[in-house]
Amino acid sequence: MFAPSADALARSVVQSHFVPSSTRSPHPWRRLLDVTSGRLFAVVTLIGAAGACSGSPDDVLAEIAAKAEQNENAKTAEEKAAAEQAAAEKAAAEKAAAEKAAAEKAAAEKAAAEKAAAEKAADADDPPAADSGGSSSNGSSSNNNKKKEPSGPKVIPEKRSDADFHSSLKKVKAGSKCNKHASEPIEARVTVVVEADGSVQHTRAKPPVHGTPLGDCLESTLKDARFNPAQKLQMHWHTFKFPVEAAAAPKKKPSGPPASEGKPIYMKKCKSCHGADGNAKTSMGEKLNIQPLKKTPNGKIKGIITNGVAGTKMKAFKGKLTDHEIAAVTSFVKSL
Repeated sequence: MFAPSADALARSVVQSHFVPSSTRSPHPWRRLLDVTSGRLFAVVTLIGAAGACSGSPDDVLAEIAAKAEQNENAKTAEEKAAAEQAAAEKAAAEKAAAEKAAAEKAAAEKAAAEKAAAEKAADADDPPAADSGGSSSNGSSSNNNKKKEPSGPKVIPEKRSDADFHSSLKKVKAGSKCNKHASEPIEARVTVVVEADGSVQHTRAKPPVHGTPLGDCLESTLKDARFNPAQKLQMHWHTFKFPVEAAAAPKKKPSGPPASEGKPIYMKKCKSCHGADGNAKTSMGEKLNIQPLKKTPNGKIKGIITNGVAGTKMKAFKGKLTDHEIAAVTSFVKSL
């Protein structure tokens, strides 16, 4: 309703006051300034007229102020929310860092405790209760040791100590059991591979006793040994010293013909099945599953050669060999 008269008013004002004629503004730059000023005044006038049509200037200013305050409040709320989120993230990061530090500290303390327990177990000379035995005094001392042990799960050491190995080895008494095979002063070194649970996986005697009756006795005896558990398979070795007394013992004079007489007969009659060394590592021996001769008791060798073994390919040599020849072959087999 008021827009046409406001527009006419603006044009009249501009034409009469702010757009002078060329005679009063002869210079181009002056005319440009007059025209620009006139247009700016017209715009301001039109805005005022539009505001008059929609409401009073106070209302317009109030509306503008309200919008400005609303925008400021929105900006303040966004900044506050961002600050709260940053504070929450910082608090969460600090909490996570504190929890991580506490977990690392607990893990370090646990590792230190386990290491101390493992070192204590590794330095101990006495075997565990499962391997213990003997007199009542030993039992009482083991009971006292049990009282000193801390409560909780037993810590198995990473490495089985040599002290534990030698202490447990003494209970086997392999040296005294195999002393009868030591014909001269000698040191017998034996390697023992022990499983994690303490059982023996493998034994092997080193030269010069490897393959001899003494070495075989030590290997078979140590297979029955039991040692403290550890966390992995381990290898130990021990040297058995057989003194002069073992060699100085009077030797029994062998009865019957010497082994040298029986060797040619054995090589001719027995080698194809039993092998030159008596271990039966031949095609016929493996086919017939023949056991090594060293596993045959000495007292039965002569009877087997004489009468054979029923139900097997071992035939009797009675009547095929003389008694002297059978005795000679027996002596040679015992010497293998």
